[in-house]
Amino acid sequence: MLCTHGIFKIRKCWWESPEISFGYHIHLDVWFASGGVVMTQPVVLLHDGIKICNRGIVSATALGTLGGYTPQIDTPIPGADAIVNTILRTQFEPFESVTASAIAGGVGWLASGIATIFGNARCII
Repeated sequence: MLCTHGIFKIRKCWWESPEISFGYHIHLDVWFASGGVVMTQPVVLLHDGIKICNRGIVSATALGTLGGYTPQIDTPIPGADAIVNTILRTQFEPFESVTASAIAGGVGWLASGIATIFGNARCII
């Protein structure tokens, strides 16, 4: 590379910069998760073994999750990874929490329908 010093001095010089490198790893945070199962009329029969069934509706609910699955940066620059990782978490985790809660709600709705059908059929058999 050519460097200039003043108006007429041109000489060959080298530019050196410190190494900038980083690595990353995936980090999973689960701050909160909850769910529940409500049976409207559970029946436990104790003749010829134990028979458990439900007459009526089963409601399986996932109330929500809070957390996320985010990439985390590892860098040799002191304090930089903490700043970058905090920004990444605040960008990823709210969206992932809402998405996971919506998916869990759909799975709970599907499980409620299946458990209601099979729970009532098990009481008949």
